[in-house]
Amino acid sequence: MCIGEDWARRVSQAVVPVLVESGAEPSCTGRIESHRFPGFDLTILRAGRQTLRRAPRESAPRGDQLLVSIQLEGTGELAHAGRTIQVGPGDLIVYRASEPFRWAMHGEWAQVVLRLPAEVLAESPAFRAALPLHIPAAGAGEVIARFFAGVVALPQPEQAGPLAAGGLDLVRSIVAASARRTVVRQARVLSRGQLLVFLRRHFTDPLLTVDGIARGCLVSRRTLHRAFASLGTSPAAMLRRMRVRHARQLLLRDRARSVARIAEASGFSSARQFYRAFQLETGMTPGQFRVVRATSVRLPAQPELPMSA
Repeated sequence: MCIGEDWARRVSQAVVPVLVESGAEPSCTGRIESHRFPGFDLTILRAGRQTLRRAPRESAPRGDQLLVSIQLEGTGELAHAGRTIQVGPGDLIVYRASEPFRWAMHGEWAQVVLRLPAEVLAESPAFRAALPLHIPAAGAGEVIARFFAGVVALPQPEQAGPLAAGGLDLVRSIVAASARRTVVRQARVLSRGQLLVFLRRHFTDPLLTVDGIARGCLVSRRTLHRAFASLGTSPAAMLRRMRVRHARQLLLRDRARSVARIAEASGFSSARQFYRAFQLETGMTPGQFRVVRATSVRLPAQPELPMSA
């Protein structure tokens, strides 16, 4: 079957609506094997060099669906959600079927594609944030791809269903483990930038809580704690430390301002909370801190006497 409108139509029917652009081999042929199993669709694509681009959004499948593409043969690259991923044999990619994507295949290729509801794999908002998920070939992806290729080649179709369900469980396990590692890596990146920037801007707000930090940074509370764990602290401890540091500066800079007003300006909801946090961080009360620092102020250095000629 030559690459053209009929090929685009068949790929669209089997996987997701796409536009197919021929590459340097406009006469190459392609083959599609599609199978429907309980809970997911499985398609094996084989073709030559070409580019597949998801068709306009209005033609996307209904509902929140994911695609799991496992490269059997050949190389290519996937552009999706602002990322470009280089793919080779055995690589496994999880991405959204409803979002724009572009596959560029470099030569002859074969791919196993699973299409399934997002809830089958996406167990949390953190998982969805990790997409597209790339699991490089390390044996597992290629084994899974060839497993499914073997399932659809069974001479007894009634045996395929149970085996395919087992294969899906294996995919789910591998994807879940990889997603957890990806979320942890994202949390580490997040901790170095977005979290600290947000805290610096909002730590003087007395209504700011740990849940408020998570909402402000668009992450889950669990991801937030993981991010701060990579810094060796917790969100509450970091918030308290920033407020106390700010209060120390005000205590020394504005000696006429009352301790109660400094507590309020530093983000503490009450003087009692301020005193408790201040003692925890410095080992003394705000008043003691003022006295100690006042008596320990160094006198300006005396000018040196000129050297005698």
